[in-house]
Amino acid sequence: PGRERWLGYTQNRTAHAVILRHGRPGPWLVCVHGFGMGAPKQDFQAFRAAHLHHTFGVNVALFTLPVHGPRSPGGFNGEKFFSVSPLDFLHAETNAIWDLRRLIAWIRSQDATAVGVFGISLGGYTSAVLAGVEEDLACVIAGVPPTDMIAHREYLASPQERRVASIAGVDLALDRALFRVVAPLDLPPRVPLEGRFMFAATGDQFVPVEQVHALWRHWQRPRISWSTGGHVSALMQAQSRRLVDEAVAASLAGR
Repeated sequence: PGRERWLGYTQNRTAHAVILRHGRPGPWLVCVHGFGMGAPKQDFQAFRAAHLHHTFGVNVALFTLPVHGPRSPGGFNGEKFFSVSPLDFLHAETNAIWDLRRLIAWIRSQDATAVGVFGISLGGYTSAVLAGVEEDLACVIAGVPPTDMIAHREYLASPQERRVASIAGVDLALDRALFRVVAPLDLPPRVPLEGRFMFAATGDQFVPVEQVHALWRHWQRPRISWSTGGHVSALMQAQSRRLVDEAVAASLAGR
């Protein structure tokens, strides 16, 4: 269900990624942006792509999520990821995982010595899903990641929106069953424990800390960095940046 609607987003049919490469065999880091992002200049800054590329010698691939940036079919950037129908999220997330695995397969054909993934916000969620299906990743860094989209939707909804959903007959149990195939907490991680990293913010008003804790426990308590501040400012905190640098240095730079 929802197939024809999803295929109707014609701009989304072409996947996009911006590449920074050194032109020699080496490690790669695939970056997965958050909701409403997907513009190269914005993503370059958010991931500090030039810093990672030059300081650690890694090749960087800035992946564009479905229905974002040049893949957006119109309206608010990324809005089709979370449309009225929960099936659009199911299609969007499976589309993202398919595209990421195709991108990683291409990267490995380019004499990659190791591949890591770094996602923030919605990209952190997607990276956590990818960690449960993709083999041989050197590391996965999940930044400020939501982990339960049903609970997250309820957390962000206003009382009026909850009443409207109830009257419309929205079935949260059915939605949760649908989302299980793209739920990071239902997928055992395939990345070694020493390659799992997380960062989050204690003042995050967008992603509840309980969701971050849930992934941290599911991932068997990997290294995590907590900073003060909010959802967006976590990217600019020294603690978060230090963790990313150390994760890349430990998992990729020596490869």
